[in-house]
Amino acid sequence: QKKWKWSSLFLFIPGAITFGLGTWQLFRRQEK
Repeated sequence: QKKWKWSSLFLFIPGAITFGLGTWQLFRRQEK
């Protein structure tokens, strides 16, 4: 069960990073 939690976390982190970068880019585009 612990191993599954770690694997799901490793899968979630890249998605969260890309999502954050996407929203940050959109925010920057709106500022210009």
